[in-house]
Amino acid sequence: MAGPGTGKTHTLVHRVGALLDTGDLAAGRDLLVVSFTRAVVAELRRRMGDHPAARFVRPVTIDGHASRIVGRHDGELPPGGYDATVRRAVELVDESDDERHRHVIVDEAQDLAEPRLSFISALLERADGFTVLGDRAQGIYGFQSGDASDALAALRERFADAATFRLSVNYRLRSSRADLAGWAHEALARDERSDLGVRLARALRDATRLSLEQLALVMRSSDARMAVLCRTNGEVLVVSGLLRERGVVHRVQRASASMVPPRWIAETLGQHGDPRLSRRAFQRLTEDAEPQWQTEAWRVLRRVAAGTGDDVELPRLRERIRSISEHEAPDRTSPGAPVVSTVHRAKGLEFDRVVLLEPQLADADSEEARVLFVAMTRARDETMMLERPQMSFRLQQRHARWTAVPWRRRGLLAVEIRPGDVDRERPFTSVAEAAAVQRHLIDCVRPGDPITLIRRPGERPEYNVVHGAQPIARTNAGFALELERMHGDVPNIEDVCVDSLSSAAGDPSMTSNLGLGSGGLWLVPELVGLGRLIWRTE
Repeated sequence: MAGPGTGKTHTLVHRVGALLDTGDLAAGRDLLVVSFTRAVVAELRRRMGDHPAARFVRPVTIDGHASRIVGRHDGELPPGGYDATVRRAVELVDESDDERHRHVIVDEAQDLAEPRLSFISALLERADGFTVLGDRAQGIYGFQSGDASDALAALRERFADAATFRLSVNYRLRSSRADLAGWAHEALARDERSDLGVRLARALRDATRLSLEQLALVMRSSDARMAVLCRTNGEVLVVSGLLRERGVVHRVQRASASMVPPRWIAETLGQHGDPRLSRRAFQRLTEDAEPQWQTEAWRVLRRVAAGTGDDVELPRLRERIRSISEHEAPDRTSPGAPVVSTVHRAKGLEFDRVVLLEPQLADADSEEARVLFVAMTRARDETMMLERPQMSFRLQQRHARWTAVPWRRRGLLAVEIRPGDVDRERPFTSVAEAAAVQRHLIDCVRPGDPITLIRRPGERPEYNVVHGAQPIARTNAGFALELERMHGDVPNIEDVCVDSLSSAAGDPSMTSNLGLGSGGLWLVPELVGLGRLIWRTE
């Protein structure tokens, strides 16, 4: 049981090292480490990479581990998304001893809700031992699924002979300016029904207040690791757009479900025509990279597409490329820019400085209090508050997308654009210009660059993704149809920017014919923003 900043991740890393140092466990199938989100798993991997023994262990997300079990046994995942996959994984674990591990470590266990609680319980039942880490005061994901049960209490009841230890000293705090919410921990852990949400909001409003202009100045001049946290992704997109208008370089934290294979895969292997890739060949292709990055990147390729011996099978890599996250062996060119994120997406992370968008608390319910508590305990040095900017529209969710709509009339002013809206299978706007477009992506396109979505002529609703005057991709049909259902017309869209470049894969003969190399790989721009609808005046 570990509160914010009490060394949970440090303890986990050294627990892994201690288990391996005994010589009884191997770093492969003997020891399983799982956590809730890809961002937290990435942080675990980074921290474990500095430990001489723990660096050989590969943490995974709960959903990712369930997908591997189902894929290994059934050959394909069931319809119905991650929940259906996790339910099927529970059945497979119950039916077979093949998924047994000597020791299982579970991070962020307070956020387990069904069916993931049953999945983790089944894994723990079959393990010789386990280590579970969590903090009830930080349980904020169960509310999203409609299940706010106490997962930690359920596990303690099911495994009554397990010992419980508590970490209580906050090592994260380096300044009193960051210690705004520690007083609320015990009350939240006990789930006291009180005015904690209102009191936390009051404590935040007593902290340093920033206007949008002041925030822009701080972000441009700060060399600290910094995050701006908002309650919803709609607010994230608004704040991000306002910061872009002021020339502030930053990145938007993606949802955990967004799979964006890193660009280095296509850039490195796009010209490699051999269906097999040896480690020596990979080292030649990446000879200018840091050795640690080379090792990490090779592990990613081996995990996804290992063949016989030490080689990587490129056909298998192309088939499974969507299972690679940008958190694994991140791009060498990724800047350490400030982050704009929802509180949920920053869960389990920490920053030097945190700026929270001024909360709007209609009541003091337990969910809002816990979310605010998590947000107010991410900082090492200082927690500040961003005054809520005035908006000429209101935010509303339609078809699972955030939109901007007028205050006093019906209509649609802007719509959320997100990674996945670009067609990965056939992104090329012109076959003749495919090679030139790929070169333009590599040489000219950078995260944060402005993008315009321009309606393609024809009956089928579709957009060209335009960077300056250069079309660089096109959207998938589903995005345009979704927008058509929202409004009935399909206008052009501005105020969109490049989130990143990601790798996509297909038929090597196609890429050869298009002049993209024989590796069957190409680059695709991923987009983000609250795109403003521009009505045509033809």
